Order: sequence, then structure tokens, then C-alpha cells
Amino acid sequence: MIESPDPHRLAEFWSGATRWPIVRTDPELVSLRAPGGRGPWLELLSADPCPPVTPRCRLELTVPPGAPDTAGADTTATGDAATGDAATGNTATGNTAAGTAAVAPGAFAVEADRLCLLGATRRGAGRLVDPDGIVIDLAPGG
Repeated sequence: MIESPDPHRLAEFWSGATRWPIVRTDPELVSLRAPGGRGPWLELLSADPCPPVTPRCRLELTVPPGAPDTAGADTTATGDAATGDAATGNTATGNTAAGTAAVAPGAFAVEADRLCLLGATRRGAGRLVDPDGIVIDLAPGG
């Protein structure tokens, strides 16, 4: 679960980033789930804005091996939220480890460009920030 001052706006970003549909909306909560309706949920809960501090949540989006550098890559979200919850995306599960299969050259740039079109901001090579300030690290999938 991720707390946000505007969970509906943030849900639009994360739905596009993970390619998960929004499956439930309430005034205070929005839920996303992997296509097919199985597996974990990503829930965004309405909360007052937090004062700026060290990022309260960090998510890792994996770019699958062999992802083309000319088309948007499917991504997998794995997370490490301050609450200990995780979001897992639709193309693989679990955290990536160093030394996994190689990602096509430019695949990270293509995925970073796609996420920026959705509303993310670049913070360095392979690192972005979502509209609420959650750090997104791009990593090779395997």
C-alpha cells in the first residue's frame, strides 16, 4: 500500500507504468492488480502530504532481457515500501539480482522515456521519480 495525497492521479501513473488495470476505486482508495486478477495488489490510499524526507518508498521496475531498444518494454514492479509492502508486476516476480540476463542496449532509455511521458521525472541513469516522489530504479529482468 502506498499513501498519496491524490491516489487517483497516482493510480493513473502506476497503471500505465506497470500495465496493470485499475480494478477498484473508492474516494479514499484505488487498487491495481495484474491482468488476469491473480497475484498481489498495488493499493494507493489517500493520505495527507508528507513533509519532504528521505524517500519513503522505493520501487524497482525490471526491464526484461532482450527488450527491444525501439519499443516500450513491459516492466515488472517490485517494491520496498517503508511499510514493508511490495508491488509485483505482470512479467516476472521477485527482486532482480546482479548478473541476470543482459538487457538490450537502449532498453532502459526507452523505458525511462515511456515513464517520463506518463509523468515521471529523471533523476539519473536508470533512476526516476514518480509524481508523488517515489523513487523508481530500472533494473535488468531475468
